[in-house]
Amino acid sequence: MKKILIIIGGFVLLLSACKPKEIAPPTLNLSSQMIDLGAITMASTSSLTLTQNGEGTIAYTINSNKSWLKLSKSSATIMASDVVNLSTVITATDLTEGDNTATLTVTPTINGVLSPAVTVAVKGIFKTTTVAVATATVDFGTITANKSVFIKIAKVGTENLTYDVTSDKTWLTIDKTTGTLTATDSLRLTANTQTLPSGNQTATLTITPKVNGVVGKPSTIAVKVNYDDAITGNIEKRTLTKNETWGGAINLNGSVVVPRGLTLTIRPGTKIRVRAVPNDRILLEINGKLLMNGDASNIIELRSANATPSNRDWQGIEANGDIEVSYCFIKDANAGLDFLFSNLKATPTKTPVIHHCLFDNCFNAIQFFSSNFESTLYNLTFRRLGFSSLTTNDVKKLTLNDTELLSTSTDIGVYSTGLDFKINNANFIAKQYVFYENIFVSDATRHSNNNVTITNCFGFSTAGGFGKNGNVFTNTTPATTANSKIGCGFIDKYPASGRMAAVVEGNEMSAEEILAYKKKLYLRLTQK
Repeated sequence: MKKILIIIGGFVLLLSACKPKEIAPPTLNLSSQMIDLGAITMASTSSLTLTQNGEGTIAYTINSNKSWLKLSKSSATIMASDVVNLSTVITATDLTEGDNTATLTVTPTINGVLSPAVTVAVKGIFKTTTVAVATATVDFGTITANKSVFIKIAKVGTENLTYDVTSDKTWLTIDKTTGTLTATDSLRLTANTQTLPSGNQTATLTITPKVNGVVGKPSTIAVKVNYDDAITGNIEKRTLTKNETWGGAINLNGSVVVPRGLTLTIRPGTKIRVRAVPNDRILLEINGKLLMNGDASNIIELRSANATPSNRDWQGIEANGDIEVSYCFIKDANAGLDFLFSNLKATPTKTPVIHHCLFDNCFNAIQFFSSNFESTLYNLTFRRLGFSSLTTNDVKKLTLNDTELLSTSTDIGVYSTGLDFKINNANFIAKQYVFYENIFVSDATRHSNNNVTITNCFGFSTAGGFGKNGNVFTNTTPATTANSKIGCGFIDKYPASGRMAAVVEGNEMSAEEILAYKKKLYLRLTQK
C-alpha cells in the first residue's frame, strides 16, 4: 500500500492509495481422465463434461485419434460447463478384436491464450459379432445315394446378425441360403448324386455374416465326399441319360448307347458278361466318351456269357466318339473295337488311346475304318481271331508298337489310300492256310499309295497287294529272335481254351468263303 502525505491549511493529512486487485484466469476441469466403455457395441455411449472454474472465457477443440470413437462436436466455447457425447463405430477399420484404447485430446484457449492440451483415455473391449461354426470340415464318407448332414452355427456378439450361405459346387445343396441368427441355428447340407461326379470330390461352403447390414468376415467349411456311383449287376438295353460308371460283376443283357456329351466309365477290374442274342448282337455304341482303363492288377473283361462262346456272340464296341481302352481283355465279339464311319454319328475330339489289350476269339479285333487322327496303338496282343487283327480304311497315319499278332488268320487288312503305316517291334506267327496273310492291300487297283514299313519284327512271312499302284511294303531290319516284353503283358492270366476256327454263324469258313468275306467287307467300306 502506498501512503501519501498532504498538508492543507496547517493540517497534515496522511492518505493511503490501494492497487487494483488482480483476477486469476479461469481453469478447465474434465469430468474424467479415463472413460471405460466396457463392451464396445453399436449402442455404446458415454460423455465427457468440461467445466469452467473462475471468470473469463474458455474455448476448446477436441479430437479422437481413433475412427471407431465418434464425438458429438469438435469445438465449442464453455458457458460454465459443456458436454461432449461419445459413441462407437463398430465397422471402423481400426477397431480390433479385444482391448481397444482411444485418446481424446482437448486443447483449450483461455482468455484468448492457447493453453497446453490435456488428454483423456477411452477404452473398451470389442468382440466381433459373427457366425461361429461347429466344425471346419465335413466328410460325407463314401456314398451311393443322396446323403444329408447337419452342422450347427451360433451367434457370437451382441449386434443384429444375418447371414448368407453359398456353395461353390452345384452338387452340394443347403436347405437355406440366408437367415437371421439370434442364438443358434442348423444347416442341412446334402450331397446330391444327380450332379455329383464319381470318385473323391471336394467343395467349399461359405457363410458370410452381415452385422447391422454390413458384410463381415466370412467363414468357410471344407466338404469332402467319395461318390461310388458304379452300376453293377444286370444292365438292360438303354441309352444313357447321364454319365455312368460301371464296376464289379456285370451282366450286359442289351445294347447300350452313350450319346454325345456323355461319358461311360468302366472301372478297373470290372467283369462284363454279355448275353448272346441270336440275330441281334449286343453292342456298346459310343457316340460320347468311353473311359475303360484297367491296370496291371485289375484287368477289365468283356466276354460272352455263353459256356461255349462263339466269336460273334456279341457285336463289340462301336467307337464313334472319344475312346480310352487299356488293360482290357476283349473276347467273343464280332469286332472288339469298331471305328465305324464315326463322322456319321459323332465327331471324335481326341486321338483314341488303345494299349495293353488282349483280343481273343473275336471275328475281327480292331476295325479302324475311320479316324481323323494320327494314332499310335501299342502293347496289344491278338489271339485266335476269325478273320483279322486290324483292318484299316480312311486312315492316313497309323503306328503299331510292341504288339503280338498270334492269330493264325489274317493279321492286317489295308482298305485305305495314302496310308502311312509303321509297325515296330512286333511278333508274327505262321498262318493256318495259304490264303491268310500277315498284311495285304485289299484291291491294289483301287487302293493306292499305301506305304507300310515294319521294323524289328519277328516271324513276318507274307504281304499281298504291294509293289504296284504306289503301294510299297518295306521290311526293315527283321528280328532274328522273337521280341520279348511286348504285347498286353497279361496273356498268361487268360490261357487259350477250347477249339478256335475261322467261324461265321457257327460254321468254319473255307478259302472261298474267306475270299467272299473280303469282297463283302470291301463293298462295305467303299459304299459308305
